[in-house]
Amino acid sequence: MAMGKRFSVSGTSMNSQEIEFAIQEGQVLYERIKPEESRLESVAGILESADWIFAKTMPDNPHWYTLRDKWKNPLEFYATVLFIRLHGVVDWWPDAKVGKAYVALDLNGWHYWTMGDPLVRTWLINRCKLSDRV
Repeated sequence: MAMGKRFSVSGTSMNSQEIEFAIQEGQVLYERIKPEESRLESVAGILESADWIFAKTMPDNPHWYTLRDKWKNPLEFYATVLFIRLHGVVDWWPDAKVGKAYVALDLNGWHYWTMGDPLVRTWLINRCKLSDRV
């Protein structure tokens, strides 16, 4: 039986069916994406190489977003989203008194977050400069 093309997701070799199953079943293991220095550097490089679009509709909250459909490897997109969610911290928008909780990862001067949808329905990653946080 042919296994199909294999991808490396956070150092683990998996084919697309295995990754899809792991994502759908929520069985992507923490051990696969430990935040070792080399993994942080890898995720930072992946995020830096993404195509970012400025969010023109929110000039009071300057930020950019990248779309899953624009990534060459959607599995890399999902692995990056998981990394943000597993290693980020809870933050609040607009603040803790009246806001909504979300998970964000601060990395290399940027604040990264998703909208909190289930993984298979996540279609973008947001970022803003740490110095621009409102």
